[in-house]
Amino acid sequence: MKPKILVLGGTGFVGAETIRRLLERGYGVRATRRATSPMWHVESLDVEWVELDLDQSDSLVGAFKGCAGVIHAAGFHPTDGLAIAQARSTGVRQMRHVLDACAGQGVRRVVFVSSAVTLGSAQQNDLRDETDFYAPGEVDDALFEAKYSIESELYRYISQDFEIVIALPSQIYGPGDVKPGSGQFIVRLVRGHVPLLVGERINVVDVRDVASSLVAALERGRSGRRYILGGVNTDAETFANMVCEQAAVAAPKIRLPNAVVRGGARGLEMLGQHLGGRLPARLVDIDVAIHGGHLDCARAEGELGHSSRALSATIEDSLAWFSRFGYLNT
Repeated sequence: MKPKILVLGGTGFVGAETIRRLLERGYGVRATRRATSPMWHVESLDVEWVELDLDQSDSLVGAFKGCAGVIHAAGFHPTDGLAIAQARSTGVRQMRHVLDACAGQGVRRVVFVSSAVTLGSAQQNDLRDETDFYAPGEVDDALFEAKYSIESELYRYISQDFEIVIALPSQIYGPGDVKPGSGQFIVRLVRGHVPLLVGERINVVDVRDVASSLVAALERGRSGRRYILGGVNTDAETFANMVCEQAAVAAPKIRLPNAVVRGGARGLEMLGQHLGGRLPARLVDIDVAIHGGHLDCARAEGELGHSSRALSATIEDSLAWFSRFGYLNT
């Protein structure tokens, strides 16, 4: 058997699928979960589970012992787009806890699942690649600022001889989105809860293709190197229409200027901080849609063998999974 790999965020959308790919490749797997994490979708996997809180550095030490490498799929992902300073602080603190625990156990090889938002805001006709970087303050949103700050912190450890490979997945869909995360857009579309569309050009990738390439990044990715794990370059309207056509529901037709939608989402989020409750649209999701764009995955394709399946297949499998487990019930 190949050596044991630690997967941080093992019950999450990306983490669970990555565990499956590692097991298929013959690795032993230890994976982390939070005390409140659902387990029903991963109970059949032959994994050593460890309960862990990335905010509690003392809880991390034992999880890393005896592991040859780490795939970190539990990077901080703020849902409150307004709390920028707090998001930066939390994200960097958690990353330091992880990498310091690695150092304490002699684990030097880490694949970190970052985000394509660290490529910065797309211009109208840009095809972005790994040489593009987010500029601090470019988007007034906690998600963008936190992901940038976390990724910046990695380079301090890389300079200390850590082997850290940085994966930049685009918008991830596919079966197994338990929470759901990005898949919430599909669920809301089918249930008729998306009254209008926002954003233009997007890139959509299947979680199974991301997971395969994360294992490849662990095996042969170059330290300090960023790899875009993208899929199909398309646009928000085409994607929504494909989902609705396969689900046999009406697609949303209303389009409003991005600034109007963003302003409304920001206002609702400010109101929600006082009233509580789940918002119909989060600012972070609106900003990801607005500032998305088309991506060039040539580096990952050439160095990791990254490939992506047809968008129609990803949508079909997403709908089948959500339907099977009752997510689409109105």
